[in-house]
Amino acid sequence: MPYEDYEKQGHLGEGTFGVVTKAVRRAGGEVVAIKKLRSRAAKEGTELATLREIMLLHELKHPNVCELMEVYVHNGAISLVFEFCSTDLEVLIKDRDWRI
Repeated sequence: MPYEDYEKQGHLGEGTFGVVTKAVRRAGGEVVAIKKLRSRAAKEGTELATLREIMLLHELKHPNVCELMEVYVHNGAISLVFEFCSTDLEVLIKDRDWRI
């Protein structure tokens, strides 16, 4: 079961669409970020826009974009497993000393 494949390490952040947790894949020790999506209408099913976004993220492969590695459902909530990045775009934008 995918949920049990990861050991949670701590809370990374929270936003409008979900909660992000740092975790380690039990097999291999790879560090990942797991985003548990907030369900606005769990009883009505997953929104079509959410499903489309997941499909696009799964297909998107680029060195400057965090890779969506896995998607699983646990207790009715969708979780997206991404490669772990040490920072995010907001931090880089606010850092005036950072240069490309």
